[in-house]
Amino acid sequence: MLNKEKLGELEMIKEEFKKASKRFKEMGPLGVLAEDWHKIGGTPPPELEVNPGKTMLDLMSEQQVLDWLNGTKKEIEQAQGFYSQAKDSRQKHICKVQIQSDIEALGATLKLLKELNRLPKEFENYKILELKFDE
Repeated sequence: MLNKEKLGELEMIKEEFKKASKRFKEMGPLGVLAEDWHKIGGTPPPELEVNPGKTMLDLMSEQQVLDWLNGTKKEIEQAQGFYSQAKDSRQKHICKVQIQSDIEALGATLKLLKELNRLPKEFENYKILELKFDE
């Protein structure tokens, strides 16, 4: 049985999880701290572990940001291809979840980069498509 102290700790963990999740949704994976990764049960990039209080965006050059954006865009395109060729509903579901996650991350990151005046010219007019899934 849970005592009040343990229940309070669980509520605090739940609240911290919600706050970190919100930061991920609003700023994308490049705009969060190592502690945010830990609070959602994830593993932060090693660079964040040795640079407390910094985000990946703080540590990345303009070229690294562009490479990340292009890589994420490519992952979405590849997952869309896998989705269209998937034979069963389980495969389609896995692709759909990956695509949606990558689109959310890319969208939040583009928004943050624009706010910080760090959006690469190649992505100034980039539009993330609304995808429809045939499940």
